[in-house]
Amino acid sequence: MKKEEFADLLGEIDAQYVAEAHAAQARRPVRLRWSILAACLCLLIGGTTVYAASGHGVWITDIFTDREESGYDLAMDMRKIDDSELSAELRALGSVIVQQYKDSKPYDSIWPGSYYKSFDSSAEARAFIGYKPLVRLDWELEETSTQLHVTGWRDGRLQWINLETDYVVGNIRLQAYTHLFTEHYGGDMFTGLRTTEEISFTPTDETNISGLPWLFVRSSPMESGWSGLDGYLVRDGVLYKLHIAYLAKDAAEAERLMFEWANCF
Repeated sequence: MKKEEFADLLGEIDAQYVAEAHAAQARRPVRLRWSILAACLCLLIGGTTVYAASGHGVWITDIFTDREESGYDLAMDMRKIDDSELSAELRALGSVIVQQYKDSKPYDSIWPGSYYKSFDSSAEARAFIGYKPLVRLDWELEETSTQLHVTGWRDGRLQWINLETDYVVGNIRLQAYTHLFTEHYGGDMFTGLRTTEEISFTPTDETNISGLPWLFVRSSPMESGWSGLDGYLVRDGVLYKLHIAYLAKDAAEAERLMFEWANCF
């Protein structure tokens, strides 16, 4: 699978960059889904040359600000999940994906191999996934939406599972992601952030109150005034990611929320 195709399946694009992404689409057509936050997030797949590793399962391999897209790439070191560790309900989605491929027509606007399902809560979604080590975020924030995204091969084997839960705290927007890769997922695993606006990124290695290391990336402000914080943490074969979009007046609260998230693990 090509990087562009995999990014298209995820479609994690945020509202702050709508104008920039429209311009990018004119250069490189990809179907996108808009969400409420202020950064363009794309999981990619492929090989990469690692120049730094931090020992916590995810590390930056490249940062760039002098291309058409500013952003960074991260590599991941995490195990792939066996089918037996997932719920029967989730595995049953394989038959849905098989049917998608059977019904797909060349002129369809939606690619087969991708399934979405909304839930009333992240707890309900975790139960549907069935992977027991999944961590529940122990914080007091109210969830605004939860959506599951699953991709699979033509023969119905599931390859990638993503759970996204959104929150709002005043003017601050948060997206919490839970990523799992199954035993059927091929290739190396890496993730990254993209925007067509020229901004800078500052990564730091952190450790939470349980002694678990995680990666913290700060993004400089966009022309619109929005800035971004991104946290990445690997535990028990799962990549947890939090994106926060905020304005300058909320910088201290946004950073507090990021560390509160990291300390949930």
